[in-house]
Amino acid sequence: MKDKNVESLLAGFRKPEIIVEHVWEAWSKMETKIGGPMDPKIKPIWRGAKAVGTAVTVEIAPGVLGESWMRAQEVAGPGDVIVIDEKGSELYAAWGGMISGNAKRRGVAGVVIDGATRNLEEIDEIKFPVFAKGLSPIIVTYPTGMVDRLNVPISCGGVIVRPGDIIVATDGGVVSIPIENAAEVLKYSELLVKFDAKEAKWFQAGKTHRQMRQELGGDHKKKFEWGLNP
Repeated sequence: MKDKNVESLLAGFRKPEIIVEHVWEAWSKMETKIGGPMDPKIKPIWRGAKAVGTAVTVEIAPGVLGESWMRAQEVAGPGDVIVIDEKGSELYAAWGGMISGNAKRRGVAGVVIDGATRNLEEIDEIKFPVFAKGLSPIIVTYPTGMVDRLNVPISCGGVIVRPGDIIVATDGGVVSIPIENAAEVLKYSELLVKFDAKEAKWFQAGKTHRQMRQELGGDHKKKFEWGLNP
């Protein structure tokens, strides 16, 4: 069972009004080198997928589904997202349909792969959130000399992801949030929801983007508080 504070953070990021674009912009305010938006080539393999959870990280050689890969499926549970560093390979699949069904039964929130998956039809049918660079029917199991690793800091889509960091993944992309910054990122994401609501009214009133910038004094960061004012 997760810490109550972590559960609260995950519930916040799961709110439908908070989109991945909010999360990215809020993360950028932290000015940290940990986490951030992953390579946009990593996309949901079916439209409408959303995954929010704490990272269970796995590093593997392309297509080699070894001990750490198997252990990740046993370790990951409710509210976790399995994040696989497959070195960006789109030739070999690191995930599939049967294990998606098993992960869903265990309450796993989703899977993010810097690499490929297979069995699109099966995964789409059960609506398990899988985010990957591509699709491939090919897997290999022969030794490569590379040691696979479980729950260590990895690079996924050019982003440093550590075990326990929060992953938010939707149609718009995938963002990793350092757990120590997650409360602030959520707070600023919520402020951006308010900003969007005020921005919509601003344009409906016939005002322009230029006028908005003038009101913000040319300081883009003021947008986080701008939405709080009527």
